[in-house]
Amino acid sequence: MKILLVEDEPSLRAAIRRYLEIEGYVVTTADTYRKGAENAHDYDYDCIVVDLLLPDGNGLDLVRELKQH
Repeated sequence: MKILLVEDEPSLRAAIRRYLEIEGYVVTTADTYRKGAENAHDYDYDCIVVDLLLPDGNGLDLVRELKQH
């Protein structure tokens, strides 16, 4: 299963990524709304985990944008 993790806090992003990889998932990360949106549009993911408060946008807006596509 391929997961996109969009989280701006480096230590939290690393911890979540490590945990998911130990569980056998393939994880791609992004640290901004823009990078998360670009990755989500460029690749197919089975699951996208999004932080709500990103430095350049709202995580819920990203989820809404992705749902429209």
